[in-house]
Amino acid sequence: MANTEKQAFFERYASLAMEQQQKYGIPASVTLAQMYIESGGGTSKLAVEGNNYFGIKCSREWLASGKPYSLHDDDRPNEKFCNYVSVDESMQHHSQLLMGSRYALCRQCGSDDYRGWAVGLQRAGYATDPNYSAKLVREIETYGLHRYDRMALQGNYVAAAKTVSGGYFMPVDGGDIKVTSLFGHRSAPTAGASTEHRGVDIAVPLGTPVRASETGRVVAVKNDLTEHDSKAVRHDAGRKLREGGARS
Repeated sequence: MANTEKQAFFERYASLAMEQQQKYGIPASVTLAQMYIESGGGTSKLAVEGNNYFGIKCSREWLASGKPYSLHDDDRPNEKFCNYVSVDESMQHHSQLLMGSRYALCRQCGSDDYRGWAVGLQRAGYATDPNYSAKLVREIETYGLHRYDRMALQGNYVAAAKTVSGGYFMPVDGGDIKVTSLFGHRSAPTAGASTEHRGVDIAVPLGTPVRASETGRVVAVKNDLTEHDSKAVRHDAGRKLREGGARS
């Protein structure tokens, strides 16, 4: 894979990796480097057929719960590897795996200590390659992936390209953007707020232009002094998103 294509791979999944860093403390750079190495840049059979981007084998619990898997030759013939419905699920399972006791040494490192995490992963036996940590660090430093660690720590990031889930563009421009609430489970910021957030909240200065994140048509408009101005846009693929206004 050419360097420009590799860079595009990292940019494509950066937002998801930064979300995982904010949830679990795993450096986004390490997630991205592992993802690339383990999946061959997304071209491996595991990744193409089962969305398995991290080479994760089935645990007893995975098999006992009846979750999907496929057989692939690895250290031994016909080993069972996890299958996922999406890249997001693959990344989420990877993060949960690293929260286990086997990787406790990694979690002693900060989320901006990619070198410490790389060494910890090798010592814990994530891969049999004796140069695994050096390969992770080389990918991170060659492509500047540690910048995503800093962005996630600051809560101040914007995807460099479309996001992987659905192909949406960021609805606002500029570098001074703060993501105040991510998609998925969260602690409710105010009484009565949902703990299962169905969007991404982005704080920008009053008057900032907000554009639709994909082509579509406006199906509802809301102007409420108690809430942000918003428009609901139904996109071409049938997906419906609320595009917020610039009220603060």
